[in-house]
Amino acid sequence: MKNIDGKSKLYALFASPCEHSISPLIQNSAFEKMNINAVYMAFDVGTDKIADAVLSMRTLGIAGANISMPNKNAVIEYLDEVSDDARFCNAVNTVVNRDGKLYGYNTDIFGSEKAIEDLGINITNSKVCLLGLGGAGQAVLYTLAKNNVNKVCVFVRQNSIEFRKSYVDKVRSSFSIDVDIYAIEEQMLLSKHINEADLLINTTKLGMAQDIDKSPLDDEIKLPEHICVLDLIYNPGETRLLAKAKADGCIRYSNGLNMLVYQGVKSFEHFTGKKIDIYDIFRVLENAFKF
Repeated sequence: MKNIDGKSKLYALFASPCEHSISPLIQNSAFEKMNINAVYMAFDVGTDKIADAVLSMRTLGIAGANISMPNKNAVIEYLDEVSDDARFCNAVNTVVNRDGKLYGYNTDIFGSEKAIEDLGINITNSKVCLLGLGGAGQAVLYTLAKNNVNKVCVFVRQNSIEFRKSYVDKVRSSFSIDVDIYAIEEQMLLSKHINEADLLINTTKLGMAQDIDKSPLDDEIKLPEHICVLDLIYNPGETRLLAKAKADGCIRYSNGLNMLVYQGVKSFEHFTGKKIDIYDIFRVLENAFKF
């Protein structure tokens, strides 16, 4: 990384937890590659502090920020303008400070679309099981809807069904897809829908950080070999869900690293107005980690 001086721009990640994140590596590598005088740092910020974090962008002139779990919904009310797709999803993961005015975007939409493409599946007219409907899950459901999937079965915690149902209803009324919501605790029903699905996507935190030893699926559930599995968690590289996919003979499965890189590159474009070769970022990660 180049030396930091008085002209260096500061970019940030606001998330909790944030210690596991490789977003600083992605963005700082991109700044260095493009010879941009800037630095990107991660800050542990939960929903109780997101208002203060956004205020710090205005006060300190922080040029941009990525917003991750658990702040993608909560951040919106503190921004000046939000893109149409981010507004629809009610989730922002990228904020750009332009002359003191804060603009919110959602690059998870682009990232999830490209990550699904990398699995080699044509999701048009397919059936998908979606686990979780937080900020990332809402972006993924929007991606599925605008790509004309046939049916989506969303599974969330029983105590959040009523809260999440309004977004499901919004998607159902805005797109020509069949989408229903169920309690993830109903594992037998989940198993039934998984066996009928073409793609299973996990957007929950089960499998990372303090939940690293957990899985959204009971051990008794067997994944059919035909199903593609995408777990948005990228650290660890193999979650319990992906280990199950491998053990059960699934041919195509992936962690969330590709999605992270795709959304990160799109965020970089919002931050700087410049495009970077995505394969440069993949090479940096390959040299730094063994996923």
